[in-house]
Amino acid sequence: MAKRGTQLVQLGALLRELARTEGIAVVVANQVADRFSKPPSALSSNAASRTTSTNSQGNVRTHSSNSQGTAHEHTPQPSNPASQFDEGIILSPDPLALDHQQRWFTGWGDLQHEPANAQKTPSLGLVWTNQLACRIALLKLPVFANRPLIHNVNGEDQWNEEETHISRWRRWFKVVFAPWAPPSEGRGTEFEIKKSGLSHVSKEQTKP
Repeated sequence: MAKRGTQLVQLGALLRELARTEGIAVVVANQVADRFSKPPSALSSNAASRTTSTNSQGNVRTHSSNSQGTAHEHTPQPSNPASQFDEGIILSPDPLALDHQQRWFTGWGDLQHEPANAQKTPSLGLVWTNQLACRIALLKLPVFANRPLIHNVNGEDQWNEEETHISRWRRWFKVVFAPWAPPSEGRGTEFEIKKSGLSHVSKEQTKP
């Protein structure tokens, strides 16, 4: 890994020097891989266990008496971090961890309600990311449609084994970070691929 990181640093320096001397923009295509991370329930339980273990050493017990002289014991209960989650903010029990930080520089994971199976991670990693002036992510999600219960194969009617199928793909162009533009909101700008090239998809076209 150390050798690979050194080679990436050398390659980045070479490309930056080429861009500076020749006055050109260098665009590098970076493959992505599936991201495997803990589900939110596991993170919440982990955070709760950490808070409980921390507060267990600092609990203060107080005694109070009512008018009849009966003593009552009161032990402060640890708060549940999961209950403090705001729907508009992505929280983490370990905010400095790479798994949490990479949401904002990879292009995947910064949307709270994004499906977990759609998360990707750029293959060249953090060493390469630190050398970039700009990152643009191309996102793609399937659009499913219902299949007919019976379809015809070679003149014979057969039952469909699957209820749905992928009818088409939706694609987005997203600025993750750049010195000349703010990050794209949401998934970015939707586009489609035609025979004539790329075409922007307006919001009116996406309405049902």
